[in-house]
Amino acid sequence: MSRLKQLAGQTAIYGVTNILGRLISYLLTPILTSIFLPGPLGVQAVFYSYIAISIAMLSFGMETALFRFSNLENANKPKVFATAQSFVTFVSVFFLLICLVFSSQIANLFGYPDHSNYVLYFAIIVFLDTLSAVPLAKLREQNKPAKFALINILNILINFGLVMFFLVYCRGLYLKGGSESLGIFSSIYKHDIGIGYVFIANIIASAIKFLLLSPIIFKNGIKADKELLISMLKYTTPLAIGALAYIINEKADIIFLKQLLPIEEGDIQAGIYGANYKLAILLTIFIQAFRYAAEPFFFSLYGDKDMPHTLAKVMDFFVWFCLILFLIVTLYLDVFKWVFLRKPEYWVGLDVVPILLMANVYNGIYQNLSIWYKLGGKTMYGMYFSIIGALITIVLNIVLIPYFGFRGSAWATLLCYFSISVISYIVGQKYYPVPYRVLNIHKYIFLSIVIYGLTRFIPADRPILYYSVATAAIGLFIYWLFKNENSLKSILIALKNKYGNQNSK
Repeated sequence: MSRLKQLAGQTAIYGVTNILGRLISYLLTPILTSIFLPGPLGVQAVFYSYIAISIAMLSFGMETALFRFSNLENANKPKVFATAQSFVTFVSVFFLLICLVFSSQIANLFGYPDHSNYVLYFAIIVFLDTLSAVPLAKLREQNKPAKFALINILNILINFGLVMFFLVYCRGLYLKGGSESLGIFSSIYKHDIGIGYVFIANIIASAIKFLLLSPIIFKNGIKADKELLISMLKYTTPLAIGALAYIINEKADIIFLKQLLPIEEGDIQAGIYGANYKLAILLTIFIQAFRYAAEPFFFSLYGDKDMPHTLAKVMDFFVWFCLILFLIVTLYLDVFKWVFLRKPEYWVGLDVVPILLMANVYNGIYQNLSIWYKLGGKTMYGMYFSIIGALITIVLNIVLIPYFGFRGSAWATLLCYFSISVISYIVGQKYYPVPYRVLNIHKYIFLSIVIYGLTRFIPADRPILYYSVATAAIGLFIYWLFKNENSLKSILIALKNKYGNQNSK
């Protein structure tokens, strides 16, 4: 339990700061949906999907390699960092030059022949964020979650502030009186840029983030050790291929919507789908915060005889918390709708939110299961699983999108994560048996789905009845957890003893 407390403490630090940062970021969703129709937001969603895929490709798993090689016996940590950073610096510069030279051709390939400027924005964001990946991982390796999160929050605040400046303040002045009303800002705001200001704000924020991280680079240098780099690349190649396949699982649906549907329809559906995906905010924040804390935590426990039982307990707590968040979002979906989706044009996609939330639950389960091959150095399996998932995603999107649009993408996402979590569990039990309580976990998953399904029968025109039942259902689910799970009972007893004794004094 002391180790679980350590993990919980780090997750809380990452989580609180990450929640603040992500909430600020997600405030852009209602702002953008109030300004733009789904079409322009679809363009943004498509390019950010390419950004995520490109960063995963260029960083080449060097963050995980930093954890792995820094924790080896007699490791030279500055040399490990310098070698990793030298690699990502080289590939990032090469990528940026290619995009600058062939921006028009890439714009045609993406389906936006009139927006080669977006390709330049895309390339610069990828370049800056890739350069920042290893220094951020260094902060995690040094157990500095507060500094890590602070830099990320500052990055998001700057991004948010600039978007507000360009698209709310400057745009508001322009709509009132044209260019003349902009005054001194007339030279930096051009109304025709529109959604492009989201990219420009990102570039400025990413540049500042890189500058804040640059002292770490200067301290350790970027001189590569050839033999070490070869060893790191051997370790990361399967991880990099797996990470690329994994990010395809997450982002390819937006790209397929653009490529498989008629031109304007593709952008519109991508905008609706991307906006509704963000209603999974609570769950995605928790999974990301947990992942940041869990990976270095699990590496530090490598070789411990109690580790299998620790992994099983972590999985239980993780799934329980995910399902509580699943119920909160799905049962209060109309509330989230009014907060984040300001135009009714986006509401046609609300039915995919429960599907995507459950997909994220299985995504988190897969993240937990994946630790066995990372710790054991069997990273080829991670590559296999992610490739299988990518193939499932690609095939199902190609088959389903022409008939069901973004709803086909949602089901493809759920089936992908469910499949790879099952495969990872089966294979992992052969090489590193962990006493996961699979049936117990799925009992609670089934129960949460049933609760959501039953609330759908309550008439929409009786909100007081609905929200009373929904709130009671969440409370009963939590009560059932504490009543039937000994590990949760022990927490309650410990809290009662601690605070009960204090009150008696």
